Amino acid sequence: MLTNELIKDQLQGLAARAARKGEAERWGTAQLEFLPEHLLPKINEKMRAKIERLAKMAQSVGARVVSTVKFGTLGSVNWGGDAVDLDPELEALDLEQLADELLEEGLYSGLFDGVVRRSTSGNLVIEPFMGYTEPLRAKDSPTETIGYVHAWLEAGQTAPKWTIRVYDFETSTLYEQRGLSEPHKFDIAKATTIEPTEEFPDGAPKPRFAQVGRGRNKQPLGHVAKLLPLIQSDWASQVRGDNAEEATSFPQLAVKGGVQAGVNERSPNNIIEVEADGDAWFLEPGKLEQIHEHSDRKLVRLREDASMPGGFLGNDSPSGEALREANAKFIAFCRYLAKRLSSVLTQLVRDYAQALGLSDNISVSVNINREFEMQAEIDRIITLLDAGLVDFAEAVRTTSIYVPNWTNENIEKFILREQAKRLERDIEPSEMGNQ
Repeated sequence: MLTNELIKDQLQGLAARAARKGEAERWGTAQLEFLPEHLLPKINEKMRAKIERLAKMAQSVGARVVSTVKFGTLGSVNWGGDAVDLDPELEALDLEQLADELLEEGLYSGLFDGVVRRSTSGNLVIEPFMGYTEPLRAKDSPTETIGYVHAWLEAGQTAPKWTIRVYDFETSTLYEQRGLSEPHKFDIAKATTIEPTEEFPDGAPKPRFAQVGRGRNKQPLGHVAKLLPLIQSDWASQVRGDNAEEATSFPQLAVKGGVQAGVNERSPNNIIEVEADGDAWFLEPGKLEQIHEHSDRKLVRLREDASMPGGFLGNDSPSGEALREANAKFIAFCRYLAKRLSSVLTQLVRDYAQALGLSDNISVSVNINREFEMQAEIDRIITLLDAGLVDFAEAVRTTSIYVPNWTNENIEKFILREQAKRLERDIEPSEMGNQ
């Protein structure tokens, strides 16, 4: 049962959790301000202007993580079932954009969630949650979800003012309270309520959600939020590395003693003359390989922890078995996200159909990007071919699924060429037939 005491207990610390999600979103969208707290050693005022300039040119790798996951996961969004009367409505909806928004929010929050509701203009909409959300768990069973919280900071306030919405799944009631200085000050007795309506006869619109990332105590934690320490560390390395490179990338003139009058000009045709016991020489730039190697190690760690594909780092991609493992891990991650996203979209579309009084016998499916999957699958086929586990004709038939516009002859040439790259020698078709 959802009580005021239980809600207050679970809203403790919500502001900090919401700030963590907001931080992940800031790094995932690369909308950064100057962040001296992530730079060491401490910046003195003399260097501040220079470091700020370099920081503006540094990029958050979090944005690359987000775009790569979206590229791999959102191949296509389709629906099927017997709800013919719903087809025109779904064609009018932009399910691809809805899936995109749900996925990106989930990478920051650890939740794919949304709700079907009536907008202020009176239109029925499927709306992804913005702000901060989290499930409310039963006091005697932390695995049982009995409600949902939706919280956000009100715009245009000099001091923080929260709007808190609490969905009670048992009574199908939505409680809302505005203008709270802290989330845990929510009070059911003072909140406004939304009761059952003609459109929603079972009560207030019900949030639909799937948790895709977990932190402590089963609290939702987004993929980008988990990676924040590495993302921030890489950004700091970019700034520090650019600073070192800019300061030492060219020889610098050093002079001992005073320079004689009239020879301050610096040019190839001018001789520097110094006073007695003086000297002049060039300081050669230091080696920056260690700085670059240190930064590269961070990116390799980030690629592995983020389940990114082998090509995530461009020319520094792994080779051989490590490349195949990285790609397989990324594809599995995208399939997991696509499956959870399909579940939430299906529930939302069915709620939408019910609110319109239409048939809800429909399912929505999100399919991962086949272009990326294609290369990994072809690599797998060629590996099986190398091991003698499939014959050449079967490899051609399987590959033709991914390149339907090719003739069998073109596919045969492609497979032979790819296999030759691995064996580092030419393979004749006659050899292939004898395997």
